[in-house]
Amino acid sequence: MNEIEYISIAVLSIFAITALHRTARIADAIHRRDLITDDIAGCCESLGFVGCSVICSGVYSLKHIEELLGQEYDRYEVIITLDAQEQSSAFQEIIERYRMIRVNCSSNEELPTASIRALYRSRQRSFRRLILIDKAFTEYYDDLDAATAIASYNYLLPVGHNSRLCPKAVECIAITLSEQETQSLDMLYSLASEGIVFRRDAVIANGGFSQHIVKQIPSKRQIYTYIPLIFNNKLTPSPLPTISVVAATICTIQLLAGGRVAIATMMTIIMIIALARYLSKLSTPTNCSLRLMLCYFRKITSIFHSRKFRIS
Repeated sequence: MNEIEYISIAVLSIFAITALHRTARIADAIHRRDLITDDIAGCCESLGFVGCSVICSGVYSLKHIEELLGQEYDRYEVIITLDAQEQSSAFQEIIERYRMIRVNCSSNEELPTASIRALYRSRQRSFRRLILIDKAFTEYYDDLDAATAIASYNYLLPVGHNSRLCPKAVECIAITLSEQETQSLDMLYSLASEGIVFRRDAVIANGGFSQHIVKQIPSKRQIYTYIPLIFNNKLTPSPLPTISVVAATICTIQLLAGGRVAIATMMTIIMIIALARYLSKLSTPTNCSLRLMLCYFRKITSIFHSRKFRIS
């Protein structure tokens, strides 16, 4: 083999080893999650009274709301920001389904963009963790700011229209945060999936949500987890055809030149796809594996561009 082939195969080997290591860490984290969370359902005392507010923009489907309310952890609430004028039928459906009534809401000076029209809570005790905000829509960052102003708990998990919580996500967040010195922690993000948890005071200190909020929080005040928190429910255009065309082109060129790098390239691609399918089934067995595969590929490609906060 010539020098270029040695370098190419070395790079592919490093990429393959990194993917295997990442998969092993995620699989181990998911197994630990299943063992631990079964013992703490409905409990908060053992977790240092860590509370989490799921703040939503663009969420109005009753099915989606039911899924968000399905988490069993006690110190947890769902705050939905919706424009009652633009989404009048959906807004009324939520009001009727959960027997929401309008309640008093004092003005908030912490976040200038958090002005709201009205605030609603449920009459039924079983739905007390649901809060509905009526606010004119400008952008989803402002929706999240309005929900932040209302939030009861110290930690915030933003959720968008196409976002779904992975199983036991809130319990996992509480476990992870309870093991940390929370006074020095402003952000928790998942290396296994989409999803970032922010400390409420850190969001307010940075003037609210924006696409740059992740970069505004010092790295020493961030931690990560390998447990999946959120996955995207929307089937975005698959990168697999593009990957296949590029791989086929590389392999054709390399086969004409000798073939060793072509074989290594194909083996690496096959392994990455197999690992993605394994992780998708392990993370959420009841959901479409292709969605988590796409999320996994997005995570891999995210190292090539700057980190910006977005929800979908």
